[in-house]
Amino acid sequence: MFRRSLALFAVALVTIGACGWTAGSAAPLPQSKIAFQSNRAGRYQIYLMNADGSGVIPLTNSSGENRAPAFSPDGRRIAFISTRDESDQIYVMNADGSNASRLTTTQGRKNAVAFSPDGRKVTFTAEYVRNYFTPYVTDVTNVDVSSLKPLASPPIGSA
Repeated sequence: MFRRSLALFAVALVTIGACGWTAGSAAPLPQSKIAFQSNRAGRYQIYLMNADGSGVIPLTNSSGENRAPAFSPDGRRIAFISTRDESDQIYVMNADGSNASRLTTTQGRKNAVAFSPDGRKVTFTAEYVRNYFTPYVTDVTNVDVSSLKPLASPPIGSA
């Protein structure tokens, strides 16, 4: 069952990659900037630095952990996962760290955050069924939980 879940997740990521979506914990910005996560201050936060490693500045400083930054295609926003509200939630903030907005209110671990090529949607995976991460997509322009859509269903009998 775990192998089947892993295989479905891999297929979803390949499909997402083929559509031009990107994800990762270090995302390059067109202006030679890199967003990354680090626990250098005791808990994971998101930082921005120049491509040569200079000019490191913190973008987040919340009581929870912030991780998995992903730039929007235009480089103006960063989607990320945060536990600032107790459980993993997806947020979007401006590339300078301002105006963080929560996109999700659901329970479960989240991973693999990425923007769509047009920057209007964010995709991620969420573990709502034990050991099975389902890919989801949500609209960034209309922050509403009702816009959260699964891209796949858990296998029968996996609950």
